[in-house]
Amino acid sequence: LRSLQCILVDRFDPNSKKMTVGAIKDRVAAVQAGEDWPPLMIFPGGCTTRNDSLITFKPGAFIPGAPVQPVALNFTPDGFDASWVADGPSLPVIMLLCMAQCWGTIDITFLPVHVPTEEEKASPMKFADAVRAEIAAVLRVPMTEHATEDMILQAAARKRGLPASVGT
Repeated sequence: LRSLQCILVDRFDPNSKKMTVGAIKDRVAAVQAGEDWPPLMIFPGGCTTRNDSLITFKPGAFIPGAPVQPVALNFTPDGFDASWVADGPSLPVIMLLCMAQCWGTIDITFLPVHVPTEEEKASPMKFADAVRAEIAAVLRVPMTEHATEDMILQAAARKRGLPASVGT
C-alpha cells in the first residue's frame, strides 16, 4: 500500500479521520502547487455496497473544495456479489470467491469533472451530495441517507437476534 501512496483511514478511530482529512488537504495543496502526484482515488462512502442504492458519502474527500472526477463503478457479478457489506461474507471469503470465479465484470463510467460551486465549497456535505446524485443518476439507483455505520449496526442487531430495524 505504501508504494501505491495510499492515504488510509481507520473508520473506528476519530483521530485517524482527522489525519486522513489533513493528508487529503496536503495532497490537494501539493497538486495545486504544481507537484507531480498521481490522482487520488477515494471511496467516499467508506466501502463498496450492493448495486441497489448509493449510501451517504463522507465529507472528508470534499473538505478541500477542489474539483473532483466522479467515477461510477457498477459490479455485474456472475454468481455472487463481490461488494463488501456488513451482513455479507467476510473479506477473506470474498477474496476466495473472487479468485474462484472465472471472470468478473465491472462497468466503469468516468463522469465530467465536478467543479464545486461557492456554496458547495462552504459545505462539504452539499458538495458530497451533489457528486453522489450525479453518480446515482448514472447507475440508475436511488440514494439512501444510510451510511456504512448504519449497515454495521444492522448486522450487529441481526447477530443478536434483534430485528434489523433496531440498527437504523
